[in-house]
Amino acid sequence: MSLLGVEVDSRRCLVAAYAADGTRLAQAARGYRPEVRASAAIEIDVPEVWQAVSEAARQVTAQCEADPVTAVAVCGTGDGIVALDAQGTPLGPCLLGVADDTALGHEAEQRLGVQRYFEITGRLAGRGDALGLLCWLRRERPQILQRAWRVAPLGVVIGALLGGSAVCDYTQAGRAFPLAVMQRTWSRELAEACGLPRRMLPELMPAGTPIGAPTARAMQDWGLPRGARLVLGGDEGACRALGAGVVQAGQALYELGATLRLSPAFQAIPLTALMLSQGLGIAHHVVPGLFLSEWEGAYGERTLRWYRDNLAPLEKREAQRGGVGVYDLLISEMPDEPTDLLALPEVSLGNPVADGEPQAALLGVTHATSRGEIIRAILEGLTYRVAEALARCERAGLGVEVLRAVGGGAASERWLALTADVLGLPIERPQVADTGPLGAALLAGVGTGLYPSAEAAVEAAVHVSLHLEPDAERHAAYVERAELAEALRAALQDAAGTAAAEQTLRSVMQSR
Repeated sequence: MSLLGVEVDSRRCLVAAYAADGTRLAQAARGYRPEVRASAAIEIDVPEVWQAVSEAARQVTAQCEADPVTAVAVCGTGDGIVALDAQGTPLGPCLLGVADDTALGHEAEQRLGVQRYFEITGRLAGRGDALGLLCWLRRERPQILQRAWRVAPLGVVIGALLGGSAVCDYTQAGRAFPLAVMQRTWSRELAEACGLPRRMLPELMPAGTPIGAPTARAMQDWGLPRGARLVLGGDEGACRALGAGVVQAGQALYELGATLRLSPAFQAIPLTALMLSQGLGIAHHVVPGLFLSEWEGAYGERTLRWYRDNLAPLEKREAQRGGVGVYDLLISEMPDEPTDLLALPEVSLGNPVADGEPQAALLGVTHATSRGEIIRAILEGLTYRVAEALARCERAGLGVEVLRAVGGGAASERWLALTADVLGLPIERPQVADTGPLGAALLAGVGTGLYPSAEAAVEAAVHVSLHLEPDAERHAAYVERAELAEALRAALQDAAGTAAAEQTLRSVMQSR
């Protein structure tokens, strides 16, 4: 007996089967590429996604014949939307975004105001807010919405194509749709502000709800046995938190991926005005009664990628030939103690690059500075930004006591130890690295009665492979360094702003 968890995002799918105790039995991934098409829409064909997921699922189920799959749940990106006809057939591709997201606008925020919009949705509106995609679809492709019976997130659509009901849970509904987050229902006020008919919005149910059984075609495409059941999944971020064991207030998911992302869990509802003032959103967790917020930095593991590709190409080739992780090779050069350098990511120096990517600064370099010190300074600088995000959480009343670390960077124990020292918090690394499919599989187990609750599922199936406590002396030193880093960041940005203003004034005077 096994549980199948499926994670579907905008570029790849990841499918894995697990035993009841969390042991991963098999895993497979497939990729696909979104395309920019007519009207600058960024889209992916749903049949292409279905084929990719089916291939990965068949590969997994073929390895689980001794432990046949009893239940399936799909988690997915809530940002993509698909229009469905009355038979549940997609009317077109999945809309993921618009190349120029300034074209999205945000009608609801403009009509209701920032504060009222936040009170309803718990979302920080602005450029890239997924609800703008529905408004864009209504303006640019009204014929599709006129024919639509439902609009749904991509993960919901994959579940429906499997044979389940086209229903949506609160975590996915809160990403791209007009959900009143506290009332757990569709907001009439918000739907009207967006000009969207509520009839097209799917029925809402909690994650972990049974939604049917696979069709004959789905059983053949995915290699599922008779008797397998379908269970409603959730948003990929919430399922990653569940799969990492974040099931109570005080815990936070910490993702060390291409960017750094912090998602604290909380139970008591804080003041919305306070959350808004700190730039923190409010979203449902797949665990009943819990909420998640989210902070994301502009930098993360991709900063090491930049260093690797531009400053250590020889080591990159040597690591590839020797079968050694190049990040491990580079991080091994770090000194054990905090550096005298200050790396400042996400600082504006008054000269933005063409693609709009944030800039950075590195201060304190001398002729005696080693490469290992630079690497450590980069990781320290990235983590100072996380410390500032934690301070925002504290000001909003969201206490964080322990981090569960996932993502590519979490494979490095030295990076995690540095993080614990900077933040002054214990860090735990789950045994399973890819926690999204595991979180979906746990929901499948809850929905079929294998586990009595999400908390019981985590207790049975989520195991910690590494626990690190912060060093008190190093943390005290880092508190001072982090304060200095923030002061220098502010000073550099003020100076850059003054220089830019002076340059603008000179340009105006010269044009007269």
